[in-house]
Amino acid sequence: MESHHRPHLFVVRLGTPGDSASGKKLTAQLRRITESLPSGADYAMLLEGEEVKVALERDEDAETLQELLIARAVEPGGDEWASRSVCDCTSKPKHR
Repeated sequence: MESHHRPHLFVVRLGTPGDSASGKKLTAQLRRITESLPSGADYAMLLEGEEVKVALERDEDAETLQELLIARAVEPGGDEWASRSVCDCTSKPKHR
């Protein structure tokens, strides 16, 4: 029987086009935060318009990122995702 792993999805709303100077800066900051997560586990990022979607493998990383970005859980992830959280970049991230 094949195991089906469901990653955690974060939808980060930039509030500006991702290809603008401020959008690129916010995306770079998000990448640095994601890469600094303690586990160093794999992740994926996809920029779509004014949103960056981040998929994380580990539950611990998802909990940490949710706290850092002051994300709110919108819904359980369903069949595809373990969880789905949304964050607006107008909220200031917490510093560790």
